[in-house]
Amino acid sequence: MKAALAQIAPRLSRDNIDIHESIVREVEGVADVVIFPECSLNGTMLQDAAYEDAFLLSELTLFETLSERIDIVVGALTKEEHKLYNSVLYYSRGQLLNLHHKINLRRRERDICVAGDTIKSFMTPYGKSVVVTGDDLWQGDTLASIERLRPDFLYVVTASEAEGFTEKGLDILDRYMQVLSVSAMLGKSETLFVNRVGFEDGRGYWGASCVMTAEGKLSKQARLFEKEVLLTATDTERSYIKKYLRRD
Repeated sequence: MKAALAQIAPRLSRDNIDIHESIVREVEGVADVVIFPECSLNGTMLQDAAYEDAFLLSELTLFETLSERIDIVVGALTKEEHKLYNSVLYYSRGQLLNLHHKINLRRRERDICVAGDTIKSFMTPYGKSVVVTGDDLWQGDTLASIERLRPDFLYVVTASEAEGFTEKGLDILDRYMQVLSVSAMLGKSETLFVNRVGFEDGRGYWGASCVMTAEGKLSKQARLFEKEVLLTATDTERSYIKKYLRRD
């Protein structure tokens, strides 16, 4: 499977669809899946504009059309029956295959969004998959679900703020690399992680989107703080063989 990790800097508005469409059309001939960050369609710090800027699923049918030639993972604030969710959507072959509602909401999100309560696997043309947000990974129940489900591919999308600058580097980056490695090993899953970049309301986002092997080793990584579309390839057949050999 060939993947494009779209490390973008979304605008704080609904006007991000054009960025997504441009990248999808750019990579659809060279990648099988394109992955965007958490809340990539809205930006992160919506606050009072959250309800007006949230999307009904019926407003995102463009991605059904775009996914006829390439699978798409996209983050959006969605609304259903007056409830708001921080959602990650997986589109493939012209349909919405999976909708994940973020479980581990940040403090500022709790007054706006309803937390999800389920992590489930689903089949794509490239294998069994699970989608979560980066904040979900910090819960033991999420790691237990990944270990139980053992997806071929684990997609992790986030909008993580830069914090913990030290002489050795960025503390939050080190912590994410550790939890991504653990997640990959527990699930025996090829893990694709996409983080946003750019600034909102004085907050900076660090990027460093990456791919972890099923052995928990870093295989490819995007730059810190810069927009980038990182192309990577995974030997799907080899991944299946490795997973079979590791099953208990």
